[in-house]
Amino acid sequence: METPAVAAGEKLGVVDGRPSPLSKMVVPVFDRSVRYGLGVFETVGVHAGRPFLLGQHARRLVQGLGRLGLASSLDPRTLVRWGQRAVELASVQEGVLRILATAGDDGALRPRVLAWAMEEPPTVSEASERGLRASIHPLRRDPASPLSGTKSLAYADCYLARWQANARGFDEAILCSSEGRIAEGTASNVFIVEGSRLVTPPLSEGILPGVTRAFILEIARGVSLEPMEEPIEMARLMRSREAFLTSTRLGVAPLVAVEDKMIAEGRPGPVTLTLRRSYGGIARGEYPGSGATPGCRPERGMEIP
Repeated sequence: METPAVAAGEKLGVVDGRPSPLSKMVVPVFDRSVRYGLGVFETVGVHAGRPFLLGQHARRLVQGLGRLGLASSLDPRTLVRWGQRAVELASVQEGVLRILATAGDDGALRPRVLAWAMEEPPTVSEASERGLRASIHPLRRDPASPLSGTKSLAYADCYLARWQANARGFDEAILCSSEGRIAEGTASNVFIVEGSRLVTPPLSEGILPGVTRAFILEIARGVSLEPMEEPIEMARLMRSREAFLTSTRLGVAPLVAVEDKMIAEGRPGPVTLTLRRSYGGIARGEYPGSGATPGCRPERGMEIP
């Protein structure tokens, strides 16, 4: 595919599979994502020039479109190709790939898809090293919501919840289910460690099916942990041996306090640190593996060409 001429220093992305200067990657005001927030997005980590777990992100994006009534001829393999192309056009080695699928205009037969990658050299924040502190926000996760489990562009509630947590000096805000149990963070999934058991809330609590969450559940047995999906009450979280949060941007980040109460000894635990190192090493391709995602078996049919 021919690459368009661009001004010196201008970056390229991909719009519906075609290269485009970032300055021209715009969404029309008549697009239903602008009017109603109707659409989905994904954030994918890029390590050593390759988007990590891109196939899994692509599958979740297509499933999210279906939940919003936007089923189309788009398939995950097409999105994998477009995402990889965006990374190549931007020459990103360490950073993030963003994929956004909008509902398009009224009567549109398929979503409008934009993909772009940005270089973000890996940094280890002081907060993620010492452990994160989270607040409890009154926003609830409702499994009956039509947006339940969807990474929707209608994201203002989570954005504001996290902004309010940050304003109070916390790193993240934890949301509860409609039953008052622990659900998830505004941009992360929650795990606790109980002996040799690794526990995270089930999807039935109305949480996002995090790609990093699923990957941690998959590799847990490799570090002698029994992965479990069970409801977690606040008291259970606070008496757990360790807790941590997962997301594309965080990887595995220790959770050491909720509001003004410490979890265990208030510092990162050994299981969390082991999983953090394992996840980071696999994402960077430091361990032997196969396929398109460094050090990890990709989903069948999701290999990057």
